[in-house]
Amino acid sequence: MQNNGRLFTEDGLSTAIDQPNGVKGLKALGDLFIAYSIPKEVISFFDSFRYGTLPVGIVNLNDYILIKNGAPELEGQWRLSDYPGTVQEDGSISRWYIANGTGGIIFKDSKKAEEAWEFLKWWTDDETQVNYTYTLQSTYGKTFVWLSSNVAAVKEAPFDQADKEVILDQIVWLRDITRTPGQYMLERSISDIWNAMINDGVTAQVAIDEQVIGINREINRKMKELGFFDKDSNLVKPYIIRDVDWVIEQINLAKQEVE
Repeated sequence: MQNNGRLFTEDGLSTAIDQPNGVKGLKALGDLFIAYSIPKEVISFFDSFRYGTLPVGIVNLNDYILIKNGAPELEGQWRLSDYPGTVQEDGSISRWYIANGTGGIIFKDSKKAEEAWEFLKWWTDDETQVNYTYTLQSTYGKTFVWLSSNVAAVKEAPFDQADKEVILDQIVWLRDITRTPGQYMLERSISDIWNAMINDGVTAQVAIDEQVIGINREINRKMKELGFFDKDSNLVKPYIIRDVDWVIEQINLAKQEVE
């Protein structure tokens, strides 16, 4: 994503990792390990960071909490920073990164759809999320941190102010992987591409080309199974990619209808 590549084509019916920007991005991934010798395996980043064998790392919330509370001797000697980015042609830095969590849904045939909707509105409300965050920590201790998806609640969360500012700056770059039929084959194949580049010395383009056929074949098979293709692989109905941009579009449409 930092190299402006895509995992899937716009219609979602095939992978796009073999397009120029996709190849560029995967090559950059391989170069991190080949040209810059990033360790391929780290048993415990916490221990490696604590004892100085790894001075920097990309960690999740659990690792952050562990370092914050499990290594008091490092207090004042480390800090959070922006996610590593890729310089663009205009000089700006792209910092897209992948993250996800949990969500709430209401089944279409639920007999209590309205009640469920009222509950979700209450649960995701700013005040509810802030109160839950502080109640959790006051009850179980400072290692219990709730990182809400409600940005307004994050602004009130019990993080150090400097860390909170980094988190809030980085939130705007957050993306999740688009879920499509056959996605599991793409995930598996990207792992195979990584192994081929790092362990076997295969170039990014060759490693990608070897996997794309299998990825598209599996997507095609799932699209037939789910009724998007007929038995001759002709498109029967369009497949809509429901990524974050689609979600934002639906929210804006709903607002227009209310207005």
